Amino acid sequence: MKEKLGSLTGIFNKRLLIIVGGVLYLAFMTYILLPSNLPKPFYIEVSWDGSSAAAAAEEAGPTPTPTVELTKPSEALPSEYSELLQGRGVMFPIGPKIYNLADKDARRYVKISLVLEILPHDMTFYTLPQAERALAEEKYTQEIRAKEPLIEDALTTALTSKTYEEVFTVQGKENLKKEILEAINPLMGAEEVSHIYFTEFLIQ
Repeated sequence: MKEKLGSLTGIFNKRLLIIVGGVLYLAFMTYILLPSNLPKPFYIEVSWDGSSAAAAAEEAGPTPTPTVELTKPSEALPSEYSELLQGRGVMFPIGPKIYNLADKDARRYVKISLVLEILPHDMTFYTLPQAERALAEEKYTQEIRAKEPLIEDALTTALTSKTYEEVFTVQGKENLKKEILEAINPLMGAEEVSHIYFTEFLIQ
């Protein structure tokens, strides 16, 4: 009888230990996993919406499209740069235009077409890839186009004050280019016209 009672007592004690151990384990895991301000031996971070990298990428949003930013210093390019970079700037065609000359003894007129070349001060402009350069050129072209009425007014003033003798010769045309540059560059702002090319020059 005593042996049977001892066996039952041993079984009860084992079960009691298992139950107490289970309760302690559940209490410990609840303490660790549930949010609490109490100090903990270690912390477990659970992610419910996928990887942290994907969440960070979603918060950051889409990658912005690169744009072309060009600096515009106030100082003009040195003359030696102007000569070296000639032909590599932004070309802006104007014309054809017809102007009456100032001759008093005969009625004469001049028909011209010309191209203005701007050499941007931002030296990175000259090393841009083709697609980015096209975007940059369009920005400069828009700025020139906005001032085109002022440019045409300066051209009219310059040409209608000239006589046939003043513009007929090669030197006369070079002098006319210089005068046009002096007339329009104050209108241009930081980016000045560096060169003028006559693509048509007809006097009658």
